[in-house]
Amino acid sequence: MASLVTELGWVDPDHISQDQLIMVKVKARNVNGWGVYSQVNPTGVLLQTVADVVLNLQYTVETSVNEQINLTWDALTGTSAGGTGVSIDSYKVE
Repeated sequence: MASLVTELGWVDPDHISQDQLIMVKVKARNVNGWGVYSQVNPTGVLLQTVADVVLNLQYTVETSVNEQINLTWDALTGTSAGGTGVSIDSYKVE
């Protein structure tokens, strides 16, 4: 099976949005020229992105000690998580 991973540089961000269904077709080329396009993929794929910035970060002094700090923030879900088919699997604190 052949495959290709490519940037979506041809996608106009003014005409497509996160979680929008993208349907594509493919054609191959050899020394004799281009073949015909395949059928459009029937299920498509949802455009997904990296997560948005974490908002409402708070440090709670009252419940923090030398070995432990208490941080809270708004959970990222849906489009802010990168798309409705994406969930946050970890956070990084620096």
